[in-house]
Amino acid sequence: MNTDIEIKDLMIHFYTKEGMVKAVDGVDLLLESGKIIGIVGETGSGKSVLGLSILNILADNAKKSGSILYRGKDLLSLDNENIREIRGREISLIPQNPSTAFNPILKIGTQINELYYYHEKETRRSCKIRSLDHLKKFFFNSEERIYNSYNFQLSGGMSQRALTAMGSALNPQWIIADEPTKGLDAVIRKQVYQVFKDLKEEQGVSMLLITHDLMLASRLCDEIIVMYAGKILEKGTSDKVFNNPMHPYTQGLIDAQPSKKLVPLEGIAPSLTNLPTGCRFHPRCKYAKEVCRFEEPQIYTVKGSKVRCYLYDKDSGLKEGI
Repeated sequence: MNTDIEIKDLMIHFYTKEGMVKAVDGVDLLLESGKIIGIVGETGSGKSVLGLSILNILADNAKKSGSILYRGKDLLSLDNENIREIRGREISLIPQNPSTAFNPILKIGTQINELYYYHEKETRRSCKIRSLDHLKKFFFNSEERIYNSYNFQLSGGMSQRALTAMGSALNPQWIIADEPTKGLDAVIRKQVYQVFKDLKEEQGVSMLLITHDLMLASRLCDEIIVMYAGKILEKGTSDKVFNNPMHPYTQGLIDAQPSKKLVPLEGIAPSLTNLPTGCRFHPRCKYAKEVCRFEEPQIYTVKGSKVRCYLYDKDSGLKEGI
């Protein structure tokens, strides 16, 4: 059966004292299996909420609409019992913070064992054997020591690799990895990159990589999705997005990198409770025209990429200068 994930008109809003937070606001997206797909954007763009919504891991104050289709099921409407059968086994999450993702009073091995015990009804002895065998794949000098350690006894890099091991233990169809290199040095980032590459090539795992690390995304991902203020602004192959960015926001993100021009993006992202009319990027965009301030652009297909910008509307007269 097809293991693509199809997202249709997804809206995830949160009720707060300050107003309605429109974290994901009308997203249509096809995540094709067999690929590593990166989602990039500034903090608060909606990346993590989009990822968490696939497994329906959302706060109680979330207002959800739209659909997320996987193997003929709408993940957004499944009850707890049915979604638990998919979490971990078919679609797994690697959260961005190992210190809060791991249970601090249980050893790492015990927490990996639970996956085999709960989902595959293995014996306790068999769970341990499988857990140790799986940990061997993640560049640990001693998998036995990691198995018998608590999370607080490990370095940040070791914790991240142990979390990745737990997330991939059941050989899921999909892994959602949320900021897997956050706070890691260059050596450990390279190791995490290799782990993810091996997961795809050796186990055939599809992956949704949510990250600020554009260098990791450019090296690892087949496709890139650029999000801003709850909307998708650009989608294309990694090569096209990084070598020929089409949206002014994507251009700004790339130019701000130390490996590029190190030119910071002007302005700040808008509050998700008080979004601008028209194009959400227009207050920060040097190409903005009158139409951008009042009408939201549709998504245009340009040279095989998707881009939400009036610069690519033949009738808007905005093509100059880009």
